[in-house]
Amino acid sequence: FAPVPIYVSEDFIHYYNVNSEFLLKNSRSRRNNRSCGECEACLRPVDCGACDFCMDKAKFGGCNTLRQKCRWKQCLQFAS
Repeated sequence: FAPVPIYVSEDFIHYYNVNSEFLLKNSRSRRNNRSCGECEACLRPVDCGACDFCMDKAKFGGCNTLRQKCRWKQCLQFAS
């Protein structure tokens, strides 16, 4: 996957004195580095509906307070 550019207005950059290259470089790195995209867990298409994280999701009747992915969909490469 290619990195998704973030569009920030010039007013934001000048007001907060932010380096736009820094924003583009670090915008999605935290989220993308948690899955390899190749293991069985990463390729699993649906939630199990039975683990604690699934039971917390709104689609399974939970309050959505934990906000985590299904235990069976968590990457095996980055678990250790």
